[in-house]
Amino acid sequence: MAQKLPIHPLINPDSPHYDSIEGLDPAIQRFERDETVKDLMAWAKITKRKYDDPGRANKGQQDKDIRKSKTYGDYYEMLRSLVLKEPEFKDMYAQDVYTKLNIYWRYS
Repeated sequence: MAQKLPIHPLINPDSPHYDSIEGLDPAIQRFERDETVKDLMAWAKITKRKYDDPGRANKGQQDKDIRKSKTYGDYYEMLRSLVLKEPEFKDMYAQDVYTKLNIYWRYS
């Protein structure tokens, strides 16, 4: 029986645009192939702050923003844990780190 892979931390119902579109790799896979762990950590941290911003309250999507903030916070912490294990990972592409650690994700 095949092992069920964990779902990538950025996959959530509020972000369907990260799923595969028209046969392309999911956006997350492209990000992680083309960006270093350090850059992705910065992106996740800034995106989390965006959803934590009280100025967004007038949009009427507080519950959705709370979920997105948690999603990006969890992603940041997951990446941070990789760097704590091995500091050299911060300058590697995330996809290469996953390969090195035998981490495989489901994207839907």
